[in-house]
Amino acid sequence: MLNIVWMLFVAWFLQLFGFDNIVIKGLVQLGGPEIGMMSYYLIFAAAGLIKNIAHAFRSTIADVCKEFDKID
Repeated sequence: MLNIVWMLFVAWFLQLFGFDNIVIKGLVQLGGPEIGMMSYYLIFAAAGLIKNIAHAFRSTIADVCKEFDKID
């Protein structure tokens, strides 16, 4: 959960320097639909969610590997 909040903070901080315009215009140039500020923040929230999922999955894999090491 903190990863999502952190990424939203990062999005807000980068928005102070105009990074949001770069992202929005860049997606339009790639052929995507024109997005607004809500979508800009949604992209960062999704990145935080993906980071949470990746962290949980990595922890699960590490636990399984430790169990295999105990078997040997």
